[in-house]
Amino acid sequence: MVSRRSTIFFLLFAVVTALPYHTCIGPVWASEHPDALLLYPCAEEVWSGKREGTDQLTYHVKEWLPASGVIDWISAKLWSENWKPLPYDSLEPNNASVASQVRGWHSFHSFMDPTGLACVQQWLGDWGDSSGNVVRYTFRYKLPEDCAPESDDLEVSAVYIPAPLLKRAQEDFEKFKQEHKAP
Repeated sequence: MVSRRSTIFFLLFAVVTALPYHTCIGPVWASEHPDALLLYPCAEEVWSGKREGTDQLTYHVKEWLPASGVIDWISAKLWSENWKPLPYDSLEPNNASVASQVRGWHSFHSFMDPTGLACVQQWLGDWGDSSGNVVRYTFRYKLPEDCAPESDDLEVSAVYIPAPLLKRAQEDFEKFKQEHKAP
């Protein structure tokens, strides 16, 4: 018969020897956020808040381009909660050109970077639920000017947009386009 003391010793030994193999423990994520705002394990520099009727989440993950592990993990979680990827930009439903579910990663140069000119690699995608709410995920790398993929600093940003706010934003965007239409 195994003594209680040896059972406790065995459990303690198992826990202590397993600790070095656990690579990270993510921050605690409060339950008052929409379920579609997903915090990836090992996230760092986590920020969350509310702005102009939306819920937002931003964090960094150590992941090399093309960040398939992070994007696949978030996509699978959203699918399991009945969110569907949208093949268009939710603010401009007739425009599929910016949806990364359709076109993948794209590059552009940023003049707003305080360190000087930087190349940005970005993946942008929207998911919708059956109530018309949308969550937009942006995955972004800031790279050297030559766009060489030399960074494992992936910035993840998510914005949850409730259906009534999305409808109003779409109307405002359409109005803006009409007002600034070339003659």
